[in-house]
Amino acid sequence: MQPFLQAALVRLALPIGASLFVLAGSSSLAASPPATVDLPKAETWDVKDATVEARSDEIAVTTPINYRTGRVTSPATPARPGELFSVAADVRTSYAVAQQEYHEFWLEIEFLDKAKKVVQTTASPKLVGTQTELRPLGLTAIAPKQATAVRAVIAVVNKHWTIAKNGAVLRDLRLLKLNGPPGGSLEASISQPLTDKSGERTASVQVKTDWPDGAVVEIAADRGQAPPVAYIANGTAEATIRYSPTDVGSASATLNISDVEATLKIPDPRAASLSIARATADGFETPVRIRVTRGKEMLPGRYQETTPGIFATPPWSIEVAPGTWNVRVSRGPQFRSFERTIEAVSGKGVDLGEIEFERIVDLPSLGWYGGDADGDVYHGELIYQDVNADTAVEISQAMGLDWVGVGRWGVRNVGGPHPKTWGEAYDFMKSRSRDGFLFVWTDERPKSDGGHACFVGLQRSGDDRFGWGWIEAKTPLSQFQTLQMIRSSGAATFANHPLRWWMTGGKFRTNMYAGLPFELCASGLLDGLNINDRPENLELWSMLLDRGYRVAATAGADFGLDRPGGPVPGVDRMYCYCPDGMTSAALAEAVRGGRTVVSKGPTLIANLDGQPPGATVESGKTYRIDAKAWARGDEDDPLRRLELWSHGRAIDAKVYDKGALDADETFEWKPKGDWDWVAVRAVSLRGWAVTSAFYAKSASYQPPEPVECRLTLEVQGLKKADFSGASLEVWDGAPRVTGSKLSSSQPLKESQTLTVPASATLLVRLADGREKQATVYEASGAAELVRQIAAGERRQEPLLDWTTYEETLRLCREAKATVEF
Repeated sequence: MQPFLQAALVRLALPIGASLFVLAGSSSLAASPPATVDLPKAETWDVKDATVEARSDEIAVTTPINYRTGRVTSPATPARPGELFSVAADVRTSYAVAQQEYHEFWLEIEFLDKAKKVVQTTASPKLVGTQTELRPLGLTAIAPKQATAVRAVIAVVNKHWTIAKNGAVLRDLRLLKLNGPPGGSLEASISQPLTDKSGERTASVQVKTDWPDGAVVEIAADRGQAPPVAYIANGTAEATIRYSPTDVGSASATLNISDVEATLKIPDPRAASLSIARATADGFETPVRIRVTRGKEMLPGRYQETTPGIFATPPWSIEVAPGTWNVRVSRGPQFRSFERTIEAVSGKGVDLGEIEFERIVDLPSLGWYGGDADGDVYHGELIYQDVNADTAVEISQAMGLDWVGVGRWGVRNVGGPHPKTWGEAYDFMKSRSRDGFLFVWTDERPKSDGGHACFVGLQRSGDDRFGWGWIEAKTPLSQFQTLQMIRSSGAATFANHPLRWWMTGGKFRTNMYAGLPFELCASGLLDGLNINDRPENLELWSMLLDRGYRVAATAGADFGLDRPGGPVPGVDRMYCYCPDGMTSAALAEAVRGGRTVVSKGPTLIANLDGQPPGATVESGKTYRIDAKAWARGDEDDPLRRLELWSHGRAIDAKVYDKGALDADETFEWKPKGDWDWVAVRAVSLRGWAVTSAFYAKSASYQPPEPVECRLTLEVQGLKKADFSGASLEVWDGAPRVTGSKLSSSQPLKESQTLTVPASATLLVRLADGREKQATVYEASGAAELVRQIAAGERRQEPLLDWTTYEETLRLCREAKATVEF
């Protein structure tokens, strides 16, 4: 135990039955009658994943790490079933980064049984972000029937990806055993209503209850600023809800003690109302994105940092301040936005009625379907715990997507659904798909320091366990083995954010696809490369195309709906050409064939003599490329250029100095030689779109193929008799994993040389059941090269340097593996 805690907290060590329970300087419970304190001396408190510092009569608690909850836990003190306890403190919080929602502080009461096992944990409301003034915080809990002891917990968490000096200061921390049994009633009323004046306003709420004094009333309001808690004294408590000048609209308040709850609506006489009865697109009701603006002020949506506006499915209404407002309702880039100026009057409503969206372009009728295969409902921050797959569906449709791939449907008992089999998953996918919209399960797999990959089109038997439970690998899979398994189930694979990295606390953090040279070039296990998140990705993609690797241009928003700063589905999108209709398998086939368009704004399609991107034509001829582009209908983002793009630069361009809402252009392309390539790029004021490449080659040209390795395998540690009945198996994929194939089997020798794919796994199997594995990936040194890239000594430079790929290919052509028993 850290000694300074004794100085800061020893005042809590009063004997059971003491008449004084309010510490010197505390005002929060000054009106309450005595309650007994039952807390041992503070020098025995436990500190985990946190730091604690004494500051005269204050305690400063910080968490020096990300994501894990820092906890300061008191020793246990006796408790009996049915007893009532409160923990309380006055708290001030401070956080060093802009995204305040990522930092939380709270208190807990834990009850333990005879075995010292925690049988119940109850948490207080959370203080989120910076609270510049001391605020009361606490909770009340009833000891369950198994309880023999109780303890208090201070908790703080930093959910931000940057470690910062975030923490809290506490005064007068106390654990109280209340005098009296738990009460049963809780009544709330408005003691002071809101006025209809502008500026700062307040409303007061009064609580009456028969709970004993010292009980903590937890308070939550969906508008204004409410204190997190109030304390019962003489059967009552009062709280003030403060409205800033920009807060307008009725507030719903929830007040509770333990599991007893009361709700209250606080009307706002200043507010006007705005409503939309219905919205349709292509004849079907649809979710929308709504932006309500007055001057520079916009009513904020949940994802305001990345996608301003409110996502909703009409019928919908909202309360606004009186005045002139601009309302813009959108349904993605292919539809013209609805826009209107309204005059809002206090106490009155404006009904926009039914909105029917008009198409700017109908890509599905042309066989093109836009979607996003890189999405997490829960990314890991868990700021919002009320999102689920239905949230992803609503936002995807409002953003104008035709399909969405969603992973991590349910995490840590939040969200949903939680299918047990693929059959259950398919039923859910079908229930969330509808006319013109396809919902599929995808994921960011594999996911390691070697890189993150996406996929689309994976198909499993309905009886298989859902997710990755059907992988029966006895040892963890390497990244390339996971890709092999995914592809064996019909999916197309693509490398996500290949050049992403950042620094945290002076330490390099990688999200780069360090395994790209091995998995794309040596093994041929990737169909696409996500080019949307960094400008350098276009340079990387061009380099690979220049070397003959027909890698599709792919994209994904990497969306996470559990955090306010997370991008939403469709911020970046991938269009797939599926002339026979949109299915999961058709999307995968489009990626494999390079029939894709990536967009960060404009809508774009192109064809070469009637053929979509991915087509290959003979070199030595001149071809016509027709390109059409449209400025997006949901943003003010006019077209600036339409380019013929090859070898990392524009080789021809049509320029629109005054901007354009649409463009229809023809380019001529005469390939320069074997395996030349060209793409079409549209550039808008704030975004761009690019097609996958069109290719040319002569009849004699052979594209690069995955590497065949001349592998020498030596077996050590065996007696001569051990080789009798022993075998050497060559697997395409991890041995005995669903989808893997046994390529060959031969008697085991002490030393033997084979020609195997770079992605092969060798299984040495003895007659007595002992087994060992070896891979070209590890034996060749390719794995060590990937680890060096991931370590980030040269940041992303190795992936932009072709010599890295040449070295990987050289290493994989001839290797020596040693297996030792």
